[in-house]
Amino acid sequence: MKLTSTLVGVLLFWPLWVQAQLTAADIYPSHAAMTWTSVTNVAPGTGELEIKGLPISLNDNSLRVSLQGVAGAAVNFIKIDLEADSKKVTIAFEVDESGVLTAEVRFETPDVSWRSEYNARLNSSLSDRPGGEITLQHFGRIKQSTDISWTGVAIRLSASNIGPIMAGSKTGELTDNRIAIAEHIIPVDVELWSAPIVEQRGYYVATGVLGHGIPVLPGKAQLFRDGQIVGYTELPRLMRGNRFAVEFGVDEGFQVQISKTDEGMRPIAASKSSQLYHLKLTNSHVGAAPMRLFNRMPASNEDAQEEIPNARSFVLRPGSTSITISHNVAAR
Repeated sequence: MKLTSTLVGVLLFWPLWVQAQLTAADIYPSHAAMTWTSVTNVAPGTGELEIKGLPISLNDNSLRVSLQGVAGAAVNFIKIDLEADSKKVTIAFEVDESGVLTAEVRFETPDVSWRSEYNARLNSSLSDRPGGEITLQHFGRIKQSTDISWTGVAIRLSASNIGPIMAGSKTGELTDNRIAIAEHIIPVDVELWSAPIVEQRGYYVATGVLGHGIPVLPGKAQLFRDGQIVGYTELPRLMRGNRFAVEFGVDEGFQVQISKTDEGMRPIAASKSSQLYHLKLTNSHVGAAPMRLFNRMPASNEDAQEEIPNARSFVLRPGSTSITISHNVAAR
């Protein structure tokens, strides 16, 4: 009997290697907080658990361990060892009784991060009301270099100062490393914008206001107009109530011809002069198009002061329209 008792004591202190799996990940733009879980049968007393195969990028200072499922479960100490291409965590513990012990190991790693990507789909005309509509599909593109299986992992995407941006966790394999986050349906005004002094063409531009729902974070957007891909753009951060303008490609049905008037340059101030131009604008579409003219194509709504005086907004009817504009330039 004494020999048996001695043998049990030795077995309790022998490190027990357990199979742990990645079960949850809170992913941020710069890093991720990962949770690994192991389940094992234990006897009363003290013992050690070894969890191998953790990412070599594990931040030692961020490591946290919790034990559940057995009365009196407590952590005595934790040790982290560097192996060939991974890290090993050894957990020394004690329990009051036998049972199934669940150990959760949580740590941070820079090897997993995410960024926002979008599909912006413009329907330029609606049958039930004026204007158009943008369907803005928000995705999270996850970058990870851990060589770890993500099957069955609960994933939550978060952004600094905003918190979780997904409505609940997503579970499953990372198909193409992209997860759908949200979809915004946004009513918009669709106009034709042109800067004819700089470039003799016009662009479809949708303007609107972001409504309820998850904020739009900065990210690359693939643009579609009436089902056709027209390019890419970078979206800025948008919160509820923010106005925005998104360009959806060149309008091939719009042409502009430009010529200077015979009046030449007219001084309007000590440092500025004005040049008059004749414009012949041609709308080859069946319907009329709301139009705005600019000295240069603005990068955002804040550049509205760049609109050409006396030609800020008007409706361009089908066919040709002639107008005269004044363009201010710095005096030489």
